[in-house]
Amino acid sequence: MTHTGNAPADMIGRTRAALEKIRRTHHCMIVAVTGSIACGKTTVSGMLEELGVPLIDMDQIAREVVMPGTPGYDRIISAFGAGVVQPNGTLDRKALSGIVFADETKRRHLERITHPLIFDRFVEKLTQLSKVRPDSVIQAAVPLLIEMDIQHLFDRVIVVYLPEEIQLKRLAAQIG
Repeated sequence: MTHTGNAPADMIGRTRAALEKIRRTHHCMIVAVTGSIACGKTTVSGMLEELGVPLIDMDQIAREVVMPGTPGYDRIISAFGAGVVQPNGTLDRKALSGIVFADETKRRHLERITHPLIFDRFVEKLTQLSKVRPDSVIQAAVPLLIEMDIQHLFDRVIVVYLPEEIQLKRLAAQIG
């Protein structure tokens, strides 16, 4: 399948090749769990974990690759300045969001920094899991699966859906 989404084609190609090797070597089925905000992805992933299906959480990886001391953190500070650092040295996600969601070019620049790191770390985690859990199903929670047009990387996709009115109530409750 030809890549047409927002993720760089070389990154997708590397990831696809790595996943194919994992499938071939360890006979794992890789399932993506996705859905909109506040729709219950975490609940569904938790249910699958209770059934013994290990989870790789892309949001967690996204946080890991920008922790202080990582190349991702250093690149973000270099690109966006000290104004995106909190007094404790961690990224000020609110400040960074304000910058990148107000400017498409800056958002894409942030994605060029973080997405390759996220995908590489995903492949690392999947490789580790597949070695200790060959012939198994492994799930990945991937919030932006469709937006990035990467669904073709997975053997199956579970889309978690809620009617919009329920979703908005859940989101309001989460925000407080």
